Amino acid sequence: MAEIGSIGAIQASLQAQAAMPAARRLSSVSGDEKAAAGSFATELNSAIRRVDRTMAESNGLSERLLRGENVELHTVALRAQEASLQFDLLLQVRNRLIQGYQEIMRLQV
Repeated sequence: MAEIGSIGAIQASLQAQAAMPAARRLSSVSGDEKAAAGSFATELNSAIRRVDRTMAESNGLSERLLRGENVELHTVALRAQEASLQFDLLLQVRNRLIQGYQEIMRLQV
């Protein structure tokens, strides 16, 4: 459950960062570059939503299994592993983005 909350926090943080500073930064950028930046933000947000949806589905299947409903154990295990892998990949992408941002901030102008 804590992992789903952290996905929501990541998504909220990305949306807040994308809303304010991006508008100021993109004011001096060409139209194609604006579209590419918007496309990246859109893709990142949709990836976060997909991970969140997969985790919610996995949790729902686990709860149904625990209640004794007719759910195959291997389906629950497969969905749980899929959700875990997707979340791990999302964390790696986040870490690489932060690492890239920190490298840019270290550049001397």
